[in-house]
Amino acid sequence: MFVDAFKEHAHIDFLFFIPPKSKLTKETLTEYVNRFWSVPSFDIYFETRDREPGDRHLVKDYLLPILKASYQQRFSGCVSERHLEALGRSLENNPDRIFAHKLGTMCLLRKIKRKLPPIYFDMDDIEHIYLRRSIAQPPFWRAKYLRYLNIPALKYAEKKACLLAERTFICSQADKEYLNRLYRTSRVTVIENGVPIPSIGKLRSSKKGHLVVYVGTYGYTPNVNAAEDLIFKIFPVIRQSIPEARLLIVGKGPENIQGFSSAPAGVEFTGFVESLDEIYQQADIVCCPITCGAGTRIKIIEAASFNKPVISTKLGAEGLKFIDKEEIIIRDNPEDIALQCVALLEDTAKRKRIGRAARSKVKYLYSEDAIQKKIRKFMCISSDLI
Repeated sequence: MFVDAFKEHAHIDFLFFIPPKSKLTKETLTEYVNRFWSVPSFDIYFETRDREPGDRHLVKDYLLPILKASYQQRFSGCVSERHLEALGRSLENNPDRIFAHKLGTMCLLRKIKRKLPPIYFDMDDIEHIYLRRSIAQPPFWRAKYLRYLNIPALKYAEKKACLLAERTFICSQADKEYLNRLYRTSRVTVIENGVPIPSIGKLRSSKKGHLVVYVGTYGYTPNVNAAEDLIFKIFPVIRQSIPEARLLIVGKGPENIQGFSSAPAGVEFTGFVESLDEIYQQADIVCCPITCGAGTRIKIIEAASFNKPVISTKLGAEGLKFIDKEEIIIRDNPEDIALQCVALLEDTAKRKRIGRAARSKVKYLYSEDAIQKKIRKFMCISSDLI
């Protein structure tokens, strides 16, 4: 969304940090940018990460991270001198703006010993909230609770990042107010997750009412936990009332989900799909039983843009302005979620009513075109930069 906002108005130098065992090259990264973003004018810089996230080491992952956020697992793979040199090379063209995605990038930018142009920081998730919630979720291991000691260093890094940035972008008004209050800053700005609005011709309405859909990337623990709750706690209750119901788990990395190799009856896994349009068109309802994580769930906005009713946890719908019982259904207990799914699957008129109301809210608040204009305004981007 950010790239789309300024790609027509600026030359972009991309700096990617890629997995250590990746076979990506400058040519393949260039192909990726051309294929998915269609950027008219750009250059590519990249460096490999030091290690894969997920490795566990007592000193590196539990003791040093207490002292500094840049030692923490989510950031430590891309803040070394090697990465600092890569950043320096990407800055040799003297850019007019720097767009930094997530806190790890800001940890690196803070190490630069030169005057920098205005930095626009997409925080995406509030990292200390994400960490606190993820510690309380499975999987559990003996040393996991030591990670609560990482939170003070993480807050310190967030504060420094917010003060360094010209603007810090966050997804919801509630997160903005929280950060402004916590870090005593007035430079946090809400940039909602936006989606392209599907044309009327792409909207289909099933009369069968049998297909439940969940969309996610399953290298991300909150999505794995949500999918497993759907498969083992929610969907069996749905099948008791509607034996012909089906559950479609959509997205990359389904092998990380318990039950993938021996899926219960009615459960299907698509893996990665090029376009979600057909998935949402087929869906009768979308279920989002997220119980940890931070930020806002774009999957809910996407589903709503296709006229699809969504059943979500309160945390799953956090930061979104959909009204419960009118534009979304919010429940937290797995059995309650299942019963609401059954009620919607059996009531075509109610599905249509909630879906239409949700789509109207998306068009009003989450239109990609309107949000891109907002991004350009706050980043002061115009055609004179190209």
